[in-house]
Amino acid sequence: MLLRNRSVEGLRGWRGLMLMAGLALALPIAVLLPLRGYLGGFFATLWPPSAPILTIGAALLGTVAVIVVAVRAQFAAQLLVDAIGIRYRSGWPAPFRVGADWQLRWSEVRAARAVAADRAEPLDRVIELVGEGRSARLVPWRWVDPSDASDLALTTEVRDHLLLDPRTAQRFWEETALVRVLAERARLDIAALEAAEADDDVQSSPTAITLAVGMIAAVLYGVVDIFFGLAEYYVRAPYLAFVAIGSIAAAFGWSRFAARHRRHPQTLAIVVMFGFGVGLAAYPLLLRVNAWTDQGGRRDHEYLLTDDGRWIAVDGDTPALTFDIGTGYWRQFQPGDRKTFTLRRGGLGFHQIDMRPIYREQREFYRGAG
Repeated sequence: MLLRNRSVEGLRGWRGLMLMAGLALALPIAVLLPLRGYLGGFFATLWPPSAPILTIGAALLGTVAVIVVAVRAQFAAQLLVDAIGIRYRSGWPAPFRVGADWQLRWSEVRAARAVAADRAEPLDRVIELVGEGRSARLVPWRWVDPSDASDLALTTEVRDHLLLDPRTAQRFWEETALVRVLAERARLDIAALEAAEADDDVQSSPTAITLAVGMIAAVLYGVVDIFFGLAEYYVRAPYLAFVAIGSIAAAFGWSRFAARHRRHPQTLAIVVMFGFGVGLAAYPLLLRVNAWTDQGGRRDHEYLLTDDGRWIAVDGDTPALTFDIGTGYWRQFQPGDRKTFTLRRGGLGFHQIDMRPIYREQREFYRGAG
């Protein structure tokens, strides 16, 4: 008997194809359209891409890749139940699969008992299989037998109920394919319900949920502030600071997991995603802090364009500037031209440039060229 994730089983077939097709169309539109500069202003300076834009783009693609792998794992996760025993396949790629997959022979199972999860809903009740060398916990409601029409019908029945009373929910739980087979092969005593000491499902643990929410919030803040909120940008971005902040966040997230969870590959994936999100959010956040702690304010500096395309400060007090000269606005300048840029050196010690005067000039330039 093959069991799959009940929540995603309905997305197999044409529904899943339609969802994936929609995402495949939406992602290029949402990412590539503004990056190509069709919106003008700041977006017109993003192509050809500079090093910061390439870094941000790579970070976004990395986030999308991790999410795709995690979603794929949910689709691919399997429970294989036969006359020999029960095997769990996590669906994660090989590097993350070590320690996540497991199997138990029926001859190794010393006890099988139903335990109450942290939440009191009967559908969330866990079955614990106690083996000779290891134990495993499963939530029967999460697993469905695609070949069993009665098991599939349970999903529809639950969806048809706005609220489930405990007795009805308990009946649905007992009628799942996994409970039935464990009652037969592992001598599961459904009537004996024990209190759970802890939930070993890493992905549904409170720490994992908190870190996942934190990662999403950090990525959303970083992307929105970078593309729509900032007016000042790094002259030389402190990439090591972003990596350090992300690493510290990942280490903190890892420390918040219970000791029994830290050995799971999913824990590593979760904390890496959290650290990446915090590192991305650090890009605009450090700019904000640098400006908030600035004592001298913004100052105008005169720059000279050199033959190699760099702008060098005439007074020598500020670092050189480099822009994407391939765009029409920057092509009007020739080596030897002078231009005034507005910069600040904030409380964190690095320089950032105020792009608002340049954006105004760009809008006037492209309006006249159009």
